[in-house]
Amino acid sequence: MKKRDFDLAFKRGERVRSDYFDLLVLSGQKSQRKLGVIVSRKIGKAVVRNRVKRRIREILRRDQDLFSYGITVVILTRQKIIELRYRELRDLIIAKLKEALANDVI
Repeated sequence: MKKRDFDLAFKRGERVRSDYFDLLVLSGQKSQRKLGVIVSRKIGKAVVRNRVKRRIREILRRDQDLFSYGITVVILTRQKIIELRYRELRDLIIAKLKEALANDVI
């Protein structure tokens, strides 16, 4: 994703909140699926931040059938995210994506 994709998601995207992350969803784009992950330095050192990003990318790669083409998803993490195990994080992300779908965000 490019900076303009992030800016557009923050400006026009719908936000679904969690204690561990915010999920920004923007639909109606003519391009392919886009995924952005923002992990602050407050989370931890580079090793910890990269692990969080890898986990989130892998979850959305495996479950990419949950969202269609033309969708931009940005996940803005919070510090508490490092407390979650992989399975808990996966279940929470999928639940929030489904919530966004149910609310006609997408």
